[in-house]
Amino acid sequence: MYIIETGRVSILTDQSHDNMTELGDGEFFGELPLLDGGSRSATAVAKTPCRIFGFFQPDLFSLIERNPHLGVKIVLSLAAIIGMRLRAVNERVQTLLAQGAPPGVTARHPRAKKTEEGSRRP
Repeated sequence: MYIIETGRVSILTDQSHDNMTELGDGEFFGELPLLDGGSRSATAVAKTPCRIFGFFQPDLFSLIERNPHLGVKIVLSLAAIIGMRLRAVNERVQTLLAQGAPPGVTARHPRAKKTEEGSRRP
């Protein structure tokens, strides 16, 4: 997982390189491999000079061994954020299907529009 201390990062789809969202100060990406050990599912591109910290699965396991309470809090917080992101994607898919978009059509992630308008995500 990568945590953005400062800067802007675009998250692009691996296949079509469509912009899914843009992230900034205090936000993070790449959290799924932290939890499941799998490979990445998107590409991150710095849009501005960035200061980014990496927090990887061995770091998480070490933290859980040293401070189980804190480790569980981190895992539960990540699970909640992943759940929110999954719900947003599900809502977007349902909207596209209701509008008649065929399955498999790629659409811009709804958070990307919010970023372009300049609002801050939770």
